[in-house]
Amino acid sequence: MLTQNKVTLVPYTLTRCHEVYKQYVPDPMMTYDLFTYEQEKVDRYYQVKVLDKSRQFFAIQFEDKIVGEIQLKYLDEIKGHGTLSILITTDAYKNRGIGSTAIKLMLNYASESLNLTKVYADAIHRNSRSQYVLERLGFEYIKEDDVLKYYCYLINR
Repeated sequence: MLTQNKVTLVPYTLTRCHEVYKQYVPDPMMTYDLFTYEQEKVDRYYQVKVLDKSRQFFAIQFEDKIVGEIQLKYLDEIKGHGTLSILITTDAYKNRGIGSTAIKLMLNYASESLNLTKVYADAIHRNSRSQYVLERLGFEYIKEDDVLKYYCYLINR
């Protein structure tokens, strides 16, 4: 297990996936879409996304509670890179360093376990909180389009 400051990345089981989405409240900084928990949709998401071999998922546990998910997707072992994605379930767990710590743990995992040399990430223009966290953790701004700003983190070897 990967642990730091009461934050632990734990295996993302189907039960933990349901825990995440039962409490998930969409953040207007990321989406204006409404979300309603449906067991079948979460089951399908787990089968299609979480079990996809080109992704590495973990549940984010804070103290003893599951509070989000984090993943590396589009993993390319030959090029040595992947793309980071994180979701924190509710505002109750934001602005507490949980997401930042989870990202640090995932970057360490990317380096030590997956031998990645680059990790990409993106953030919606209006999501200044995510942009701030990425930049503070050492991600470099690359470019932007109409919707997203793109970042890259170089892993020192």
